[in-house]
Amino acid sequence: MLKAVLFDLDGTLLNTIADINCALNKTLGTSFTTDDCSRFVGNGLMNALKAALSTIGKTDVSAPVLFEQFVANYRSCPVKYTKPYPGIVELLEELQHKGIGLGVYSNKEQVLTGTIVRTCLPSVKFDMVVGMHGGYEPKPSSQAIEAFCAKVGCSMDELLYVGDSEVDYRTGMNASVATAILTWGFRSKESLLGSGVPESLFVDDIQGLRNRIETF
Repeated sequence: MLKAVLFDLDGTLLNTIADINCALNKTLGTSFTTDDCSRFVGNGLMNALKAALSTIGKTDVSAPVLFEQFVANYRSCPVKYTKPYPGIVELLEELQHKGIGLGVYSNKEQVLTGTIVRTCLPSVKFDMVVGMHGGYEPKPSSQAIEAFCAKVGCSMDELLYVGDSEVDYRTGMNASVATAILTWGFRSKESLLGSGVPESLFVDDIQGLRNRIETF
């Protein structure tokens, strides 16, 4: 029986890529498109920055200094374009009404994660919102999943973990929990398959996610 659902944030609940891309381009003076940026994200903002730097062939710069600028630029304007994917708010409210435990597990910095969740999903009361440096190891560690289950009082086999990337797939597998990988996020099906994500875990639309939850 399903008792809780833990969600990734970027590319899963919210389309955040335009705001991340704006902050990245402002930091580096580049003109990356959102499609470019989608290939960089998924494993924390530092790794996104490093991927962007590698793409433009800059290896003689201080990533930590640029990272501080990147995060500052993102914090200054985190939700100008960010919005929930269609049907997400309604689904979360339905689950909340049914008493299903809800959580967010992101590799985005904790402060940014909390700010964006509160701003974009104000009607949803999450039991736990975890970002990078939020007290747990980052994905693909299962540490935060275990903590979330303990907080909401469910076993690992009563949890569904929902994400959109190969990192989310590995996170779910490391925790040995039921996992759904959404194909509307920042990775194409081809990319996901190439990263070893089984097609049987794919969910293509909000009704498919609702069905996956209802038939858990």
